[in-house]
Amino acid sequence: MPREFADRTQTTLSNEDVIVRAIQFFTSENWRVQTQSPKVVTFVGRPRIMGKIIASIVLASIGVLVFIPIGSLLTSTIIGAIIGIPIFLIGVAMFIGAVIVAITARYRQIQFQNLVLTAESHGSRTEVAVNYPEYARMLVSRFLDLLPSGKFSTDEKTLANMDKLSEAEFDLVRSFMVRRNSIEKDARLALAKKIAKILIKKLELQSELVDGREEEFLEEVAQTFRE
Repeated sequence: MPREFADRTQTTLSNEDVIVRAIQFFTSENWRVQTQSPKVVTFVGRPRIMGKIIASIVLASIGVLVFIPIGSLLTSTIIGAIIGIPIFLIGVAMFIGAVIVAITARYRQIQFQNLVLTAESHGSRTEVAVNYPEYARMLVSRFLDLLPSGKFSTDEKTLANMDKLSEAEFDLVRSFMVRRNSIEKDARLALAKKIAKILIKKLELQSELVDGREEEFLEEVAQTFRE
């Protein structure tokens, strides 16, 4: 039975927005939606095993082509056998281990496993919980990192200055929101910082208010524009 893990976080997004983003993100990573509701979505997927298969082939090759032949040659004499037999056995163990790794990986690969995301809104915040198989840990971590934490909050002056932004600048923010799920974290943060710098100047904000929270700031700008 595959091990199951769980992670939780909070976001300022509504539960419906979390579900929509989850579907966009996980389906782009080859997870298929099995069931869906405004608060819960279940995905089904399989682990990628190519890396393990390649590793098992390399391990088996070393065992068969290196350790077993060397061990066999050394066993021709009594003294050599003392060293050769353990080397031979190591080669056999490597081969058997590689076969087990390959069979286990293939067995897990043919078994579809579920990833369940639940989003429950409580006032202005939404509790997000994800249950997932072990191999999806990094993927889930990436998704949760993309959710705005709500650490940034605009004040009345910022909202009043929103009309200073041009349609092109709003399009820039919208484009970032659509694409950010597919951008690596470091590149995403750098791009958010670059866009935020443009908006900060236009909105006459102090950069210290946004520093380190550029993504949340852009999320707030996008949310304000939709409203």
